[in-house]
Amino acid sequence: MSFAIIPKESIRMMGEASGYADLSDDVLSLISEDISYRIREVTMNSTQYMKHGKRRKLNTEDFNKALRQMDVQPVYGHGSGEVLTFKQNKEGDIHFVEDTEVNFCDIALGKHIPKNIGETTIKGKWFWFISGKGKKELSEDLLSYYNNITKSLLDIDPQVRMMALNDLRVNPNIVPLLSYFVNYVCYGVKTVSHDISKLTILLHAITSLINNPNLDFSPQPYLNLMVQAIMYNLTEPVATSFNNTNDHWSLRDYAARLLGEIVRKWSNPLNHLLYNTVKELKDVLFDLNKPFCSHYGAVMGLIALGTKTVEEILLPNLPSFWSHLNMAMEDTSIRNALVRADAYKVYGALLVSL
Repeated sequence: MSFAIIPKESIRMMGEASGYADLSDDVLSLISEDISYRIREVTMNSTQYMKHGKRRKLNTEDFNKALRQMDVQPVYGHGSGEVLTFKQNKEGDIHFVEDTEVNFCDIALGKHIPKNIGETTIKGKWFWFISGKGKKELSEDLLSYYNNITKSLLDIDPQVRMMALNDLRVNPNIVPLLSYFVNYVCYGVKTVSHDISKLTILLHAITSLINNPNLDFSPQPYLNLMVQAIMYNLTEPVATSFNNTNDHWSLRDYAARLLGEIVRKWSNPLNHLLYNTVKELKDVLFDLNKPFCSHYGAVMGLIALGTKTVEEILLPNLPSFWSHLNMAMEDTSIRNALVRADAYKVYGALLVSL
């Protein structure tokens, strides 16, 4: 495997099978080179597990351990202990494992009982669901705690709110309530979109939850819902945006910082959190039908995701957006005063990115 090479022809066939029939030779060469390197890399890593196990035969578990080490999804369905025999097609270009036909009727009706079939066991796995019917029934104490915390978060007394936020940050007993709090925050932002202070409190609640070391947000529904709630505050023209006395800009700044924290902490190659977040921010920024407050949020979000995102996504695509922004800044008419002020906020955000 030290010299494993995946030829361009194989890449081309796989691309055509996936609907990409117009890949150029340069692209095929780059993909082939990268895949060949990755295969050699994971194989070399897997041999370390083989040697550690004092074996001379590489097995699929060694390979899966190497994949997990590289944050790549493991391979399933290839753990058979039987030796696989590869055959060659007539043209000689492809090797394959021949599938044997199995008659299940003969097996089901046969009198032969396999030996050493092992003991029957049950292995349980917890699933937490977000929407109503799948929720686990709560005890009265947990339900009372949930009701008290949600009321305290929106209390007019700032000390009561702070106590609720601090408890969400450190309480180890709220694991069964995680789906409830995620629902509360994510759907709450749309309910109180007219109130800057309540939106800010809900973002603080998200901050407390993600910093609670006892909570696990790796299940993708949790991450997706939390990110969507933050994106709503960051890029949507919420009702507060149309009141010039409301400082919705600070709300968007805080949402951007929180978004960056979540992506840095929880993104991995399996959940595609970074890719999906960048794509959504990019779509908002270069949608010229969106208001400038949304564009401002998209810029601040991209900045929060790091210098690499700014250099690879924001700066190369900036010329297509600049003329639209410049036109709004140059319009000094009275009716354009608010739009012009918002455009200058976007301009300031772009200067920060540089």
